[in-house]
Amino acid sequence: MKEVHMTTKTTKIETVTKLIIRKSGATIEQIKEATGWKPHSVRAAISGLRKRGMTVLLSKTTKGENVYKSHGA
Repeated sequence: MKEVHMTTKTTKIETVTKLIIRKSGATIEQIKEATGWKPHSVRAAISGLRKRGMTVLLSKTTKGENVYKSHGA
C-alpha cells in the first residue's frame, strides 16, 4: 500500500498575516516578494484583513518606506 503524506500548504493571505505580525512588520516590497503579487493586490489583501477585524497599522521607516504592522485580530 502506498503511503500518503499530508502537507498543509500556506495560503498567500496567511503569508501576509505572518509577515505583518512580526515585530518589524513588513513593507509592500517584502510582501510582494513573498506572494508574487503586485502592489495593488497587497494593499487589497491588507484591506481585507482589516475588514476581517485585524488591526493593521501603517508607519514609515527612516528611509521613507511604508511598513504594515499588526498585533493580530
